[in-house]
Amino acid sequence: MRIAFLTIGSFDKFASGKRSLGMGEALARMGHEVYILSLDCLENRRRLEEEASHCRCRFYNSGNALQEAVSKIGIIREVCPDLVYSNSYCVRNLAGLRIFLPKCALVLEFNELYSAYGRHRFLW
Repeated sequence: MRIAFLTIGSFDKFASGKRSLGMGEALARMGHEVYILSLDCLENRRRLEEEASHCRCRFYNSGNALQEAVSKIGIIREVCPDLVYSNSYCVRNLAGLRIFLPKCALVLEFNELYSAYGRHRFLW
């Protein structure tokens, strides 16, 4: 199976990216073809090399949410994965942009969604 993990930002600032490293490496060692789409920065390059050496890394440049989403859609269309795993729910990780993806399964995690509204009880 070909799997693409979507991350945002630098791994030292977003815990969701670290999950991609652990799950991706384990799946790659089991024989799956794993891609990790990551922000192009020194921290991410270092961590991917050290912690996910069996995964294929694809990098996108920093930009606003729409620019990053467009970059990720382009990479996904090149890779043609069977499964896209987005470990944080946001526009940068294609939330609401399913229509632009090739035919594949999509998993969106909502695990950190409510923590963003900790101080904003009305919105939560």
